[in-house]
Amino acid sequence: VTAGLIYGLVARWERQVLAGRDELLRATGEVADANSLLVAILQGSQDVIAAWTADHRLALFNHDFQRLVRGCLGQEIRAGMPLDEILGTGSPTCRRCTDCWLRSVLQDGAAVVRPFPLDDETQWYDLRCSPVSGGDGTSLGALIIGRNVSERVAAERQQREHEQTLVRAVDHLTGLNRELQRLAFIASHDLQEPVRTVAWFARLLERHYGTSLDH
Repeated sequence: VTAGLIYGLVARWERQVLAGRDELLRATGEVADANSLLVAILQGSQDVIAAWTADHRLALFNHDFQRLVRGCLGQEIRAGMPLDEILGTGSPTCRRCTDCWLRSVLQDGAAVVRPFPLDDETQWYDLRCSPVSGGDGTSLGALIIGRNVSERVAAERQQREHEQTLVRAVDHLTGLNRELQRLAFIASHDLQEPVRTVAWFARLLERHYGTSLDH
């Protein structure tokens, strides 16, 4: 009887273990699928994306962020690298990125538009830094999302140049208009005497010759 009870308990425990194992495998598969989806989103995004842990280390990033750092610093990056090692020793632009991230960690957040040297030309990025917190409010780190806005910056520059050209043209036309008004006043004043003289001769002729004039 005792052996039977023990056997039954062992069999029950084995079924529970197997069920738990199946549940764990299912959960692990779901986590793996979710991770694959996250990686696909990161790599497929047209934005620059990177996340940092609360202890100032790179947690994850996509190809565009790696390309941005490579172009700015000339070095490869890897997960787990300290923030200062990646950005702090670079150009002033990269140091400003560090400041942007630190502000986000301090719950201030930040949004900046900065130029970066990429592919032998300057590319402009709109960088937005946001803190990431856990369910209990504990800081988990920060997230940086950047978008290439070079076309927008170029369009805005062209718009400003166009507006400045229009302002100069308006100023020039205003000056010409004032000059024309002055000339018109002078011409009108100078022509008044000849007109009076012609009118006087016309009245004189009419008085002396009357209707005999050939109209």
